[in-house]
Amino acid sequence: SVSQAEESMQEAMATVWQKAHMFDSSKASASTWIFTIARNIRFDMLRKLKNKVVQLSSHPHAEVYFFLLCFIEAFILPLPTTVMQAPMALSSPHKSMRYIWIATIASVLGGIVGYCLGWLFYNLIENYVMHSSYKDEFVLIQSWMRHWGMLVLFPLALCPIPFKITTISAGILGLRFIPFMLMISAARFLHFFCIGFIIRHGQQRIRRWMLKRYKPS
Repeated sequence: SVSQAEESMQEAMATVWQKAHMFDSSKASASTWIFTIARNIRFDMLRKLKNKVVQLSSHPHAEVYFFLLCFIEAFILPLPTTVMQAPMALSSPHKSMRYIWIATIASVLGGIVGYCLGWLFYNLIENYVMHSSYKDEFVLIQSWMRHWGMLVLFPLALCPIPFKITTISAGILGLRFIPFMLMISAARFLHFFCIGFIIRHGQQRIRRWMLKRYKPS
């Protein structure tokens, strides 16, 4: 969000000021040094956000938050849905299939929003994308879509890459809407089903991984 970007920038500038005496021009240029600080702060903020999202998985209304996460992730949020699906499925294995359907429905609805954003606001979206960290991914995926068309939608929506890149790119290129809906519906269901299957058959290993990776802040 804009507020998070402003907070990140302010923190980066404050860190640059505090650590100015540590800068060594023989090792890197000033711009590279500042960029590295800003990137590390951004990663740290994303890590904290992940931890907060993981904590929501034990909330009484966790399913609502999970739905919103899957919905928003399809067109804007830079967080993988696994950070909620995994702990929820681990704590309630008998609800694993329910979570898969919740994630699928929310992700497809979010995918429609992403498609519409790309289709209706092409110029605005393209300008934003060309100045974002996803520039290379957007260019590559759009080149695939131009070459392969609908055939590439299924593997793109299935793979663990930012889903918003696929949905927005499909809208920008004006791919046919009904086939787009059918492709992403099948692919997203299979995507979440595979994650649920892996979680169900590797519970102990995944629990240890989750505890190590997402420690409460």
